[in-house]
Amino acid sequence: MHIGLLRRLLALMLGLAAVPGAAQVIGGPFLDAAIPFDTDRGNNRGVLDRPRPELDPPGLRVGAFRLLPSVTIGAGYSSNVYATRREPVGDAFLAVAPNLAVRSNWARHQLSFDAGAAVRRYVRQARRDEDAFHADLRGRVDLGEGNIAVRARVQRAYEAPYSASFTDGTVDAVPFVTATGEVSGTVQATGLRATGFVDLNRIAFDNTRARSGMTIDQRARDRDEQRGGLRLEYAVTPDAAAFVQAMARRTLYRRARSADGANNRDAGEWRVLAGATFDLAALVRGSVGAGYVRRTYRSGSYPTLSGVVADARVSWFVTPLMTATVAVQRTAEDAVAPGAGGYLSTGGQARLDHELLRNLLLHAEAGWERNRFRGTDRRDDLRRVAGGATWSCNRRVVLTADMARTRRRSAGLAAGQSFAEVRALVGLTLRG
Repeated sequence: MHIGLLRRLLALMLGLAAVPGAAQVIGGPFLDAAIPFDTDRGNNRGVLDRPRPELDPPGLRVGAFRLLPSVTIGAGYSSNVYATRREPVGDAFLAVAPNLAVRSNWARHQLSFDAGAAVRRYVRQARRDEDAFHADLRGRVDLGEGNIAVRARVQRAYEAPYSASFTDGTVDAVPFVTATGEVSGTVQATGLRATGFVDLNRIAFDNTRARSGMTIDQRARDRDEQRGGLRLEYAVTPDAAAFVQAMARRTLYRRARSADGANNRDAGEWRVLAGATFDLAALVRGSVGAGYVRRTYRSGSYPTLSGVVADARVSWFVTPLMTATVAVQRTAEDAVAPGAGGYLSTGGQARLDHELLRNLLLHAEAGWERNRFRGTDRRDDLRRVAGGATWSCNRRVVLTADMARTRRRSAGLAAGQSFAEVRALVGLTLRG
């Protein structure tokens, strides 16, 4: 019975993957998932889930809190720093990422704080240097069979050049700051769980420069995102549940693309998703959902964006030392390309994690992404292959090595930049 169910799940995922469009599996979304799926019912232990107390960082106890300081020092190389098709420029870089995590030790309720930075310096191409940071405060109050949680976060990050929303032709890195405030809650009854959330997000981009030296004004991308959603889950069996989810999003740009406001991309969106979550002992764990999205723009300059959406992630526990994971996602995203309000993004990723030794983990992955723009003739296709290793020398020292090749091909009358990049990175993490 389990094998037959597995085949049906894989067939459904392949069917979802065949739907035209593309996802942010490679490029990465600006905002986190609205309501992350909690599919772990304690029936399986994946390679990355397996407890290794002898390798956990020692941390520092301060009263009712535990402090987990760390710093990662790395060196890497990019074969195509400026993401160009012709005459790519390669360069090496150094990276430093200090971080401090604070966790409460209370039996009930929870309070946590994470703060850190990620500094990258290229040897010759200083225009691509990065200075990222983040600070994330979370709190949860447990109330009987439910809880209420709040979150406040601010982060400065850099847009991936292979993202479909990346501004082509830039020389400098493209930084953006995201500030988020969120309230969420969960209520559980016999066989039923309801999870809801409301969040406010402000996204602001720094200006960047073109290869000609001219400044590219990014203020027309600054926006506020207001989101709210509700998910209802019903446990059909102790190992599986059915769910239905609805979400609404309102996007308000702080500056129109044109002076007369005709190209204002303010929009309203609703999305529904239905599916199942499962955790079958010694076999698979995950969630599979499909639904529909409709995004309507205030300005008549942009056509309504609508279509099928999907969100699926399934982990197959091949052996106790090997976990295979497949993810498929289809979403609606905002676009930077002239004439386009947004695009449908469909993508997928397959990853294999293997525990070669208890303190030596290997991984390999392959991903694809397809972006179809509405309102302009442009189609983007991305492919990515990657692999790496993590070696925990002891509780305080971790060594990592990763390599990835990413290729983007853009076609159509309004095509963006096509290019390929190989990136390698080795790192040393010291934990307190």
